[in-house]
Amino acid sequence: MNIHANKIDDWSFYILAFLALVLVFSTALAELASVILIILWVGRLLIVRDFSFKTHYLFVPIALWILLRIVSIVFSTSPELSQRGWEKVWIPLLYFPIASLAIREKQMKLILLLLLGSSILATLWGSYQVLTGSQLRAASLSSGYYTLGVHLCLVLALLLSYLAETHKVNKLFPLYLCGVILVTGIFFTYARACYLATVGTILILTIFRQKKIFFFLVPLLLLFFLGPQERFSRQDKFGQVDYSTGRFQIWQAGLSKLPETPLFGYGPNTFRTVYPEELRTELTDQKVKSWHNDFLQIFLESGPLALLSYLLILLVFLKSSWRNYRALSPSVSSALQLGVILIILDWVWIGLFANLVGDPLNAILFWSSLGLAQANRVAPS
Repeated sequence: MNIHANKIDDWSFYILAFLALVLVFSTALAELASVILIILWVGRLLIVRDFSFKTHYLFVPIALWILLRIVSIVFSTSPELSQRGWEKVWIPLLYFPIASLAIREKQMKLILLLLLGSSILATLWGSYQVLTGSQLRAASLSSGYYTLGVHLCLVLALLLSYLAETHKVNKLFPLYLCGVILVTGIFFTYARACYLATVGTILILTIFRQKKIFFFLVPLLLLFFLGPQERFSRQDKFGQVDYSTGRFQIWQAGLSKLPETPLFGYGPNTFRTVYPEELRTELTDQKVKSWHNDFLQIFLESGPLALLSYLLILLVFLKSSWRNYRALSPSVSSALQLGVILIILDWVWIGLFANLVGDPLNAILFWSSLGLAQANRVAPS
Protein backbone atom coordinates (compact mmCIF):
# COMPACT_ATOMS: atom_id res chain seq x y z
CA MET A 1 0.00 0.00 0.00
CA ASN A 2 1.12 3.57 -0.66
CA ILE A 3 3.24 4.91 2.22
CA HIS A 4 1.15 8.08 2.29
CA ALA A 5 -2.01 5.99 2.68
CA ASN A 6 -0.46 4.20 5.66
CA LYS A 7 0.34 7.53 7.30
CA ILE A 8 -3.21 8.70 6.69
CA ASP A 9 -4.54 5.51 8.32
CA ASP A 10 -2.30 6.11 11.35
CA TRP A 11 -3.42 9.71 11.68
CA SER A 12 -7.04 8.69 11.25
CA PHE A 13 -6.74 6.24 14.12
CA TYR A 14 -5.21 8.91 16.39
CA ILE A 15 -7.98 11.37 15.49
CA LEU A 16 -10.58 8.66 16.14
CA ALA A 17 -9.06 8.03 19.58
CA PHE A 18 -9.20 11.77 20.27
CA LEU A 19 -12.85 11.83 19.16
CA ALA A 20 -13.73 9.02 21.57
CA LEU A 21 -12.09 10.97 24.39
CA VAL A 22 -13.70 14.39 23.83
CA LEU A 23 -17.09 13.40 22.40
CA VAL A 24 -19.11 13.76 25.60
CA PHE A 25 -17.31 16.95 26.66
CA SER A 26 -17.18 19.27 23.65
CA THR A 27 -19.37 19.59 20.57
CA ALA A 28 -16.83 21.84 18.85
CA LEU A 29 -13.90 19.43 19.35
CA ALA A 30 -16.02 16.42 18.38
CA GLU A 31 -17.15 18.10 15.16
CA LEU A 32 -13.59 19.25 14.39
CA ALA A 33 -12.24 15.71 14.82
CA SER A 34 -15.07 14.34 12.67
CA VAL A 35 -14.39 16.81 9.85
CA ILE A 36 -10.67 15.98 9.93
CA LEU A 37 -11.47 12.26 9.66
CA ILE A 38 -13.66 12.89 6.61
CA ILE A 39 -10.98 15.07 4.97
CA LEU A 40 -8.31 12.41 5.60
CA TRP A 41 -10.58 9.76 4.10
CA VAL A 42 -11.16 11.81 0.95
CA GLY A 43 -7.40 12.40 0.66
CA ARG A 44 -6.75 8.68 1.02
CA LEU A 45 -9.27 7.87 -1.72
CA LEU A 46 -7.52 10.29 -4.07
CA ILE A 47 -4.18 8.58 -3.38
CA VAL A 48 -5.12 4.89 -3.35
CA ARG A 49 -8.40 4.85 -5.28
CA ASP A 50 -9.52 1.64 -3.54
CA PHE A 51 -13.15 2.52 -2.95
CA SER A 52 -15.39 -0.55 -3.21
CA PHE A 53 -19.18 -0.68 -3.12
CA LYS A 54 -18.87 -4.20 -1.70
CA THR A 55 -17.00 -2.87 1.32
CA HIS A 56 -19.05 0.30 1.60
CA TYR A 57 -22.44 -1.33 1.09
CA LEU A 58 -24.13 1.52 2.94
CA PHE A 59 -22.77 4.15 0.55
CA VAL A 60 -25.90 4.36 -1.61
CA PRO A 61 -28.49 4.61 1.21
CA ILE A 62 -26.32 7.04 3.21
CA ALA A 63 -25.58 9.14 0.12
CA LEU A 64 -29.30 9.16 -0.71
CA TRP A 65 -30.14 10.13 2.88
CA ILE A 66 -27.69 13.06 2.79
CA LEU A 67 -28.83 14.14 -0.69
CA LEU A 68 -32.48 14.22 0.35
CA ARG A 69 -31.61 16.20 3.47
CA ILE A 70 -29.74 18.71 1.30
CA VAL A 71 -32.67 18.98 -1.10
CA SER A 72 -35.00 19.63 1.85
CA ILE A 73 -32.78 22.54 2.90
CA VAL A 74 -32.59 24.00 -0.60
CA PHE A 75 -36.36 23.78 -1.18
CA SER A 76 -37.40 24.58 2.39
CA THR A 77 -40.67 26.41 2.94
CA SER A 78 -38.79 28.58 5.47
CA PRO A 79 -35.26 29.00 4.00
CA GLU A 80 -34.05 31.30 6.77
CA LEU A 81 -34.89 28.71 9.44
CA SER A 82 -33.48 25.74 7.52
CA GLN A 83 -30.00 27.18 6.99
CA ARG A 84 -28.88 25.64 10.28
CA GLY A 85 -29.53 22.25 8.73
CA TRP A 86 -26.17 22.57 6.95
CA GLU A 87 -24.48 22.24 10.35
CA LYS A 88 -25.67 18.63 10.74
CA VAL A 89 -26.29 17.24 7.25
CA TRP A 90 -22.68 16.04 6.84
CA ILE A 91 -22.49 13.92 10.03
CA PRO A 92 -23.48 10.54 8.44
CA LEU A 93 -20.38 10.85 6.23
CA LEU A 94 -18.37 10.04 9.37
CA TYR A 95 -19.30 6.39 8.88
CA PHE A 96 -17.04 6.06 5.82
CA PRO A 97 -13.60 7.14 7.16
CA ILE A 98 -14.07 4.95 10.23
CA ALA A 99 -15.42 1.97 8.28
CA SER A 100 -12.44 2.26 5.90
CA LEU A 101 -9.95 1.64 8.70
CA ALA A 102 -8.72 -1.86 9.55
CA ILE A 103 -8.69 -1.65 13.34
CA ARG A 104 -7.12 -4.53 15.24
CA GLU A 105 -8.49 -5.84 18.51
CA LYS A 106 -5.96 -4.00 20.70
CA GLN A 107 -6.70 -0.74 18.92
CA MET A 108 -10.43 -1.33 19.29
CA LYS A 109 -10.00 -1.92 23.02
CA LEU A 110 -8.21 1.43 23.29
CA ILE A 111 -11.01 3.26 21.47
CA LEU A 112 -13.66 1.65 23.66
CA LEU A 113 -11.62 2.33 26.82
CA LEU A 114 -11.32 6.03 25.97
CA LEU A 115 -15.03 6.24 25.20
CA LEU A 116 -15.91 4.44 28.43
CA GLY A 117 -13.49 6.51 30.52
CA SER A 118 -14.80 9.84 29.26
CA SER A 119 -18.39 8.66 29.77
CA ILE A 120 -17.65 7.68 33.37
CA LEU A 121 -16.08 11.08 34.07
CA ALA A 122 -19.15 12.81 32.62
CA THR A 123 -21.38 10.55 34.74
CA LEU A 124 -19.51 11.29 37.95
CA TRP A 125 -19.62 15.03 37.32
CA GLY A 126 -23.32 15.04 36.40
CA SER A 127 -24.25 12.85 39.38
CA TYR A 128 -22.23 15.06 41.72
CA GLN A 129 -24.12 18.14 40.54
CA VAL A 130 -27.47 16.45 41.18
CA LEU A 131 -26.47 15.15 44.61
CA THR A 132 -25.14 18.55 45.71
CA GLY A 133 -28.27 20.30 44.49
CA SER A 134 -26.54 22.53 41.92
CA GLN A 135 -28.51 20.88 39.09
CA LEU A 136 -31.85 19.08 39.01
CA ARG A 137 -30.74 16.68 36.27
CA ALA A 138 -27.35 15.34 35.20
CA ALA A 139 -26.29 16.90 31.90
CA SER A 140 -23.28 16.77 29.60
CA LEU A 141 -20.80 19.63 29.73
CA SER A 142 -21.70 20.76 26.21
CA SER A 143 -25.41 19.94 25.98
CA GLY A 144 -28.46 18.93 27.98
CA TYR A 145 -29.58 16.03 30.12
CA TYR A 146 -31.17 14.13 27.22
CA THR A 147 -27.91 14.21 25.27
CA LEU A 148 -26.05 12.73 28.23
CA GLY A 149 -28.75 10.13 28.86
CA VAL A 150 -28.70 8.89 25.27
CA HIS A 151 -24.89 8.93 25.15
CA LEU A 152 -24.67 6.80 28.30
CA CYS A 153 -27.31 4.38 26.99
CA LEU A 154 -25.32 3.75 23.82
CA VAL A 155 -22.03 3.35 25.68
CA LEU A 156 -23.71 1.03 28.21
CA ALA A 157 -24.92 -1.15 25.31
CA LEU A 158 -21.30 -1.57 24.18
CA LEU A 159 -20.07 -2.27 27.72
CA LEU A 160 -22.75 -4.85 28.54
CA SER A 161 -22.20 -6.56 25.20
CA TYR A 162 -18.50 -6.88 26.00
CA LEU A 163 -19.36 -8.19 29.47
CA ALA A 164 -21.72 -10.76 27.95
CA GLU A 165 -19.04 -11.95 25.52
CA THR A 166 -16.02 -12.06 27.85
CA HIS A 167 -15.14 -15.12 29.93
CA LYS A 168 -12.16 -13.59 31.74
CA VAL A 169 -13.09 -13.59 35.44
CA ASN A 170 -10.47 -10.96 36.36
CA LYS A 171 -12.27 -8.44 34.13
CA LEU A 172 -15.76 -8.97 35.52
CA PHE A 173 -15.61 -6.74 38.60
CA PRO A 174 -14.15 -3.66 36.83
CA LEU A 175 -16.74 -4.04 34.08
CA TYR A 176 -19.57 -4.42 36.58
CA LEU A 177 -18.37 -1.33 38.44
CA CYS A 178 -18.21 0.71 35.23
CA GLY A 179 -21.68 -0.51 34.29
CA VAL A 180 -23.14 0.48 37.66
CA ILE A 181 -21.63 3.97 37.29
CA LEU A 182 -23.18 4.37 33.82
CA VAL A 183 -26.56 3.14 35.09
CA THR A 184 -26.34 5.70 37.90
CA GLY A 185 -25.62 8.45 35.40
CA ILE A 186 -28.60 7.43 33.25
CA PHE A 187 -30.82 7.50 36.34
CA PHE A 188 -29.79 11.04 37.28
CA THR A 189 -30.68 12.38 33.82
CA TYR A 190 -34.30 11.49 34.65
CA ALA A 191 -34.92 10.77 30.96
CA ARG A 192 -37.67 8.14 30.94
CA ALA A 193 -37.04 6.87 27.41
CA CYS A 194 -33.42 6.23 28.45
CA TYR A 195 -34.66 4.32 31.50
CA LEU A 196 -36.73 2.04 29.29
CA ALA A 197 -33.90 1.64 26.77
CA THR A 198 -31.55 0.63 29.60
CA VAL A 199 -34.01 -1.91 30.98
CA GLY A 200 -34.59 -3.26 27.47
CA THR A 201 -30.86 -3.67 26.83
CA ILE A 202 -30.39 -5.48 30.14
CA LEU A 203 -33.35 -7.81 29.58
CA ILE A 204 -32.35 -8.67 25.99
CA LEU A 205 -28.82 -9.64 27.06
CA THR A 206 -30.12 -11.48 30.14
CA ILE A 207 -32.61 -13.56 28.17
CA PHE A 208 -30.57 -14.26 25.05
CA ARG A 209 -26.95 -14.15 26.21
CA GLN A 210 -25.90 -14.02 29.87
CA LYS A 211 -28.05 -14.21 33.00
CA LYS A 212 -25.39 -12.27 34.94
CA ILE A 213 -26.38 -9.09 33.08
CA PHE A 214 -29.61 -9.08 35.11
CA PHE A 215 -27.53 -7.78 38.01
CA PHE A 216 -27.61 -4.28 36.52
CA LEU A 217 -31.34 -3.97 37.18
CA VAL A 218 -30.58 -3.97 40.92
CA PRO A 219 -28.82 -0.56 41.13
CA LEU A 220 -31.39 0.95 38.76
CA LEU A 221 -34.30 -0.21 40.94
CA LEU A 222 -32.54 0.87 44.15
CA LEU A 223 -31.91 4.32 42.74
CA PHE A 224 -35.47 4.67 41.51
CA PHE A 225 -37.04 3.80 44.86
CA LEU A 226 -34.36 5.11 47.23
CA GLY A 227 -32.84 7.95 45.18
CA PRO A 228 -32.80 11.62 46.23
CA GLN A 229 -36.43 12.48 45.50
CA GLU A 230 -36.11 15.84 47.20
CA ARG A 231 -33.83 16.96 44.37
CA PHE A 232 -36.34 16.18 41.67
CA SER A 233 -39.95 15.16 42.14
CA ARG A 234 -40.50 12.34 39.69
CA GLN A 235 -44.20 12.25 40.52
CA ASP A 236 -44.67 15.95 39.72
CA LYS A 237 -42.42 16.05 36.66
CA PHE A 238 -43.54 12.78 35.17
CA GLY A 239 -47.20 13.49 35.91
CA GLN A 240 -47.58 16.37 33.46
CA VAL A 241 -50.60 16.14 31.14
CA ASP A 242 -50.76 12.49 30.02
CA TYR A 243 -47.33 11.38 31.32
CA SER A 244 -45.92 12.40 27.95
CA THR A 245 -45.06 16.05 28.76
CA GLY A 246 -47.23 17.10 25.82
CA ARG A 247 -45.80 14.65 23.30
CA PHE A 248 -49.14 13.06 22.38
CA GLN A 249 -50.48 16.48 21.49
CA ILE A 250 -47.41 17.27 19.37
CA TRP A 251 -47.53 13.89 17.60
CA GLN A 252 -51.24 14.28 16.85
CA ALA A 253 -50.60 17.69 15.30
CA GLY A 254 -47.66 16.28 13.30
CA LEU A 255 -49.65 13.33 12.01
CA SER A 256 -52.37 15.69 10.82
CA LYS A 257 -49.75 17.43 8.62
CA LEU A 258 -48.50 14.25 6.90
CA PRO A 259 -50.99 14.18 3.99
CA GLU A 260 -50.04 17.71 2.91
CA THR A 261 -46.28 17.35 3.42
CA PRO A 262 -44.24 18.23 0.27
CA LEU A 263 -42.24 15.43 -1.38
CA PHE A 264 -39.01 16.83 0.09
CA GLY A 265 -40.57 18.01 3.33
CA TYR A 266 -40.92 21.46 4.84
CA GLY A 267 -37.21 21.74 5.59
CA PRO A 268 -35.11 21.41 8.79
CA ASN A 269 -35.98 23.48 11.86
CA THR A 270 -39.45 24.39 10.59
CA PHE A 271 -41.41 23.05 13.57
CA ARG A 272 -42.64 26.47 14.67
CA THR A 273 -43.91 27.42 11.22
CA VAL A 274 -45.48 24.03 10.46
CA TYR A 275 -47.14 23.41 13.84
CA PRO A 276 -50.81 24.48 13.60
CA GLU A 277 -51.14 28.01 14.97
CA GLU A 278 -54.53 27.34 16.54
CA LEU A 279 -53.01 24.58 18.71
CA ARG A 280 -49.90 26.44 19.82
CA THR A 281 -51.44 27.95 22.95
CA GLU A 282 -52.27 24.43 24.18
CA LEU A 283 -48.63 23.29 24.17
CA THR A 284 -47.31 22.25 27.57
CA ASP A 285 -43.90 23.68 26.72
CA GLN A 286 -44.07 26.85 24.64
CA LYS A 287 -40.32 26.62 23.92
CA VAL A 288 -40.50 23.23 22.19
CA LYS A 289 -38.66 23.19 18.84
CA SER A 290 -39.08 19.64 17.53
CA TRP A 291 -41.69 16.94 16.96
CA HIS A 292 -40.17 14.71 19.68
CA ASN A 293 -40.09 11.75 17.30
CA ASP A 294 -37.28 11.03 14.84
CA PHE A 295 -39.49 9.38 12.24
CA LEU A 296 -42.14 12.08 12.30
CA GLN A 297 -39.40 14.72 12.28
CA ILE A 298 -37.66 13.22 9.24
CA PHE A 299 -40.92 12.83 7.31
CA LEU A 300 -42.06 16.40 7.94
CA GLU A 301 -38.62 17.98 7.46
CA SER A 302 -37.29 15.98 4.50
CA GLY A 303 -40.21 13.99 3.11
CA PRO A 304 -41.17 10.30 2.76
CA LEU A 305 -38.19 9.35 0.58
CA ALA A 306 -35.76 10.55 3.25
CA LEU A 307 -37.56 8.50 5.88
CA LEU A 308 -37.41 5.39 3.67
CA SER A 309 -33.66 5.82 3.10
CA TYR A 310 -33.12 6.26 6.85
CA LEU A 311 -35.08 3.10 7.65
CA LEU A 312 -33.16 1.23 4.94
CA ILE A 313 -29.84 2.16 6.59
CA LEU A 314 -31.02 0.86 9.96
CA LEU A 315 -32.41 -2.40 8.54
CA VAL A 316 -29.36 -3.14 6.38
CA PHE A 317 -26.98 -2.60 9.26
CA LEU A 318 -29.06 -4.63 11.69
CA LYS A 319 -28.99 -7.55 9.26
CA SER A 320 -25.26 -7.16 8.60
CA SER A 321 -24.31 -6.92 12.29
CA TRP A 322 -26.46 -9.93 13.19
CA ARG A 323 -24.86 -11.99 10.42
CA ASN A 324 -21.36 -10.94 11.51
CA TYR A 325 -22.12 -11.62 15.17
CA ARG A 326 -23.32 -15.16 14.49
CA ALA A 327 -20.17 -15.88 12.46
CA LEU A 328 -17.79 -14.83 15.25
CA SER A 329 -16.63 -16.60 18.40
CA PRO A 330 -16.86 -14.63 21.69
CA SER A 331 -14.37 -11.76 21.43
CA VAL A 332 -14.08 -7.99 21.22
CA SER A 333 -15.27 -8.27 17.62
CA SER A 334 -18.40 -10.24 18.49
CA ALA A 335 -19.09 -7.89 21.42
CA LEU A 336 -18.87 -4.90 19.09
CA GLN A 337 -21.30 -6.43 16.59
CA LEU A 338 -23.73 -7.28 19.40
CA GLY A 339 -23.26 -3.82 20.89
CA VAL A 340 -24.08 -2.12 17.60
CA ILE A 341 -27.28 -4.18 17.29
CA LEU A 342 -28.32 -2.95 20.74
CA ILE A 343 -27.27 0.61 19.89
CA ILE A 344 -29.55 0.61 16.85
CA LEU A 345 -32.44 -0.80 18.91
CA ASP A 346 -31.86 1.84 21.62
CA TRP A 347 -31.56 4.54 18.95
CA VAL A 348 -34.88 3.56 17.39
CA TRP A 349 -36.64 3.27 20.75
CA ILE A 350 -35.44 6.60 22.16
CA GLY A 351 -36.01 8.16 18.74
CA LEU A 352 -39.72 7.47 19.20
CA PHE A 353 -39.72 10.11 21.95
CA ALA A 354 -36.96 12.52 20.92
CA ASN A 355 -35.13 14.07 17.97
CA LEU A 356 -31.84 12.15 18.04
CA VAL A 357 -31.03 12.79 14.38
CA GLY A 358 -30.81 16.49 15.17
CA ASP A 359 -28.46 16.03 18.15
CA PRO A 360 -24.87 16.44 16.83
CA LEU A 361 -23.07 14.66 19.69
CA ASN A 362 -25.26 11.58 19.71
CA ALA A 363 -25.43 11.48 15.91
CA ILE A 364 -21.61 11.46 15.84
CA LEU A 365 -21.55 8.59 18.36
CA PHE A 366 -24.18 6.64 16.41
CA TRP A 367 -22.50 6.87 13.00
CA SER A 368 -19.08 6.27 14.55
CA SER A 369 -20.36 3.08 16.18
CA LEU A 370 -21.64 1.79 12.84
CA GLY A 371 -18.26 2.59 11.31
CA LEU A 372 -16.36 0.87 14.13
CA ALA A 373 -18.30 -2.35 13.62
CA GLN A 374 -17.29 -2.38 9.95
CA ALA A 375 -13.67 -1.34 10.68
CA ASN A 376 -13.20 -4.12 13.20
CA ARG A 377 -14.80 -6.69 10.89
CA VAL A 378 -12.32 -6.01 8.08
CA ALA A 379 -9.27 -5.79 10.35
CA PRO A 380 -6.54 -8.37 9.81
CA SER A 381 -6.13 -10.89 12.59
